[in-house]
Amino acid sequence: MAKALMEYFIFKKGPFCNSPIKANAFINTDATYVRPDIQFHFALLHLGDNYSADLYNFKTLPHSNGFTILAVLLHPESRGYITLRTNNVYDLPVMQSCFLESGNDKTALLKGLRKAMEVADAKAFRAYSPDGLNHPLRNASDDALTDHINKSLETLFHPVGTCKMGSNALAVVNDRLQVHGVKNLRVIDASIMPTIISGNTNAASIMIGEKGADFIKEG
Repeated sequence: MAKALMEYFIFKKGPFCNSPIKANAFINTDATYVRPDIQFHFALLHLGDNYSADLYNFKTLPHSNGFTILAVLLHPESRGYITLRTNNVYDLPVMQSCFLESGNDKTALLKGLRKAMEVADAKAFRAYSPDGLNHPLRNASDDALTDHINKSLETLFHPVGTCKMGSNALAVVNDRLQVHGVKNLRVIDASIMPTIISGNTNAASIMIGEKGADFIKEG
């Protein structure tokens, strides 16, 4: 991994010229669900087995080869908030994600983690991990795996819904993306989604932008 990083920074070539996420999969952790609740990201890198690595600090990354399957919770029930920090418009707002406040989120992530461990142990991967993978430990209890989740959890950077579209008391914009009670103001981004989609928000955000542009041209 260190060699690949040097190749990228010096020559702008190699595996880091592309996304580290090489494959995706969507699963249901409950057969009764009508849409996936977990997404897998397969990455050609790893962060070691002692929680000391920082993904955003290359100096802390392990020097050994490896791969990772990340279990992504697609429809969290936990809700965060954004509020003003001060009455100064130039001060950054306070953002609190409130991850894992819902017990159902913890249960779904635990199921997703166990399935990811099962996939990582599959025969197809044995050529790359002949001794199998051991982080987290395969015989770990639910409590130990929950501790692993708490130590390694991070956002996937796809927050939505802070200016949701609708007509109830919690809605900020109408179906033409106009802010309720404010003239000549629209919100046109992922924040207008009433609920998060099953997957990355990029394509949906492009669609919202194009539709919002149409609304503006229509007057």
